[in-house]
Amino acid sequence: MPSYDASTRIARPVGEVFKVLSNVVVWPRWMPVESMALIDAGAARIGMRASGAVAEGSRHAPFSVEIIEFEPERRIAFRTLSGPISWEVQAIDAGTTEVRSVGTMRMLGIRRRVLEPLTGGEVRRNEAAELAKLRGLLEATTM
Repeated sequence: MPSYDASTRIARPVGEVFKVLSNVVVWPRWMPVESMALIDAGAARIGMRASGAVAEGSRHAPFSVEIIEFEPERRIAFRTLSGPISWEVQAIDAGTTEVRSVGTMRMLGIRRRVLEPLTGGEVRRNEAAELAKLRGLLEATTM
């Protein structure tokens, strides 16, 4: 199973960064997902679920998540069909936050046997690119 561990520093306070990470509705602004919508209304919390679609090239597949860990302004983790995802945030100083993204991608069916051994590097590059996009979004605007 391809896994990744990527990090970046963002010139924004930890509270602002965590607010964006935990708001699945804004994920399409920095992740390759489309139209994420909450299944469970309310604030982010353990057990909250959301769904949308993930864009894989020209293919769009259903995508759903459930929060399995939630520590405000510190850590949020999700369960997906393709594997777990977690983000940890740490204040470097009052205006800078380090974000660490850790996960494992599990492919299903024939893709697993054929593609999984070849995709590790691509998965790691894609995750690093997502964090770079998050950094650009947050440093360019206030959410």
